[in-house]
Amino acid sequence: MATVRPVLWAHKTNRHGHHPIRLRFADASGSLYLSVGAYVHPRHWNGRAERVRKTHDLYEEYNRLIETKLNAAERERLRLLTIGEVPTAAALKAAVVGKGYTDCFLDFVQGHLDVVEEQGNVGRVRKERAVMAKLEAFGGSPLPFRRLTPAFLDRWTAWLLTERKNKASTVASAITIVRLHYNRAARHGVVRASDSPFHNYKPPRIEKPSRAKLTADQVAAIQALDFGPAGPEGSGLAKVRDWFLFSLYAQGMRFSDVVQLRRSDVVRTEAGEDDDGEPIVTYRVRYRMGKTKSTNDVLLVPQALAILEPYLGREVPASGDGGGEVEDPYLFDALDRYDTSTPGGLHKALSSRNAYANKVLRQIAERAKIEDHLSFHVARHTFADLARKGGWSVYDVNRALRHSSLSITDGYLAGFDAEALDERMRGLFGGR
Repeated sequence: MATVRPVLWAHKTNRHGHHPIRLRFADASGSLYLSVGAYVHPRHWNGRAERVRKTHDLYEEYNRLIETKLNAAERERLRLLTIGEVPTAAALKAAVVGKGYTDCFLDFVQGHLDVVEEQGNVGRVRKERAVMAKLEAFGGSPLPFRRLTPAFLDRWTAWLLTERKNKASTVASAITIVRLHYNRAARHGVVRASDSPFHNYKPPRIEKPSRAKLTADQVAAIQALDFGPAGPEGSGLAKVRDWFLFSLYAQGMRFSDVVQLRRSDVVRTEAGEDDDGEPIVTYRVRYRMGKTKSTNDVLLVPQALAILEPYLGREVPASGDGGGEVEDPYLFDALDRYDTSTPGGLHKALSSRNAYANKVLRQIAERAKIEDHLSFHVARHTFADLARKGGWSVYDVNRALRHSSLSITDGYLAGFDAEALDERMRGLFGGR
């Protein structure tokens, strides 16, 4: 049975330090949220009573607003029970908003993305809003759920491929996003799962991508380039090379995670004693991955540690007039001049610096006489390929790359398999 409760939404704060009051609609499928249109300071919110305290000048008006919306939800709950239907969180929220809850797929998705954005996942929100913009450009708005049929999806797919010139992989990603939101709507009772258009829809066929990677000789060529001093005082070329090679030697760490590493993420550990009784010291980085939000623990091999050493003692002046230094600075200086205090600011900084790194890597590739495409993500591909060639199992590579399933890793390595098969054929029958 669905429930409705007012909450003070601490994930969002305006410039006055006030939080929005939201209604939380919950059922067995999860929670949905709706703003009542009011902000209050935490000191004026009574969490036990779930109302605005009398200390606020407008407490009566705000509490009356909350009661009005709760009453609208309760009327809908009773109406649904009367006609023998189960009140769902989505149905009660739609009643408060004043819309039929099967109205518009785009509105349903937008409401969910608003909550995700306030929770800080800016990159995901921007990607999925771009997909919804394409869907709206093709199908118009409002876009009722009933219009999402296999035939509609076929026409939208063809339009994306021909009119928008999207790659098949881009289209497949867009279809996946639409399917995820449709399935979520079904879980919330907005539509019936049996009505899903994806039961009879066949997505465009995607060829397995040919993933760019470096050979061990090409890695050595990049490492041998003379860019002057290393470390924080080095040139842009030297620093970007350090970021790239550190990623390679740190299990293919993603760009966003490399540049967000902090000094405190480097941990010294002792793994027993050697034959002379001396402690066996190792260094690791322990950090929270930006994409999956899970914690990773990576051994720093000598190559990775050598890259980090010049950066461990770098001084970063604190901003403002107080002077001093940043207590726990980023290891690398990629984000030093950016405001990363908000999710939006961090996303903008990461996008800008990733583009810069890829631009510099193209210069590095030219100097190392590497003709293939070189971007930061190639470090991740290269690690996976070298690990596979080194005899690692798919399971080992999966653990290192921190993929959510073995099938993802298997698909990741599939682009490298043609070369491995060629080598086996030469070994079996000879030839060049």
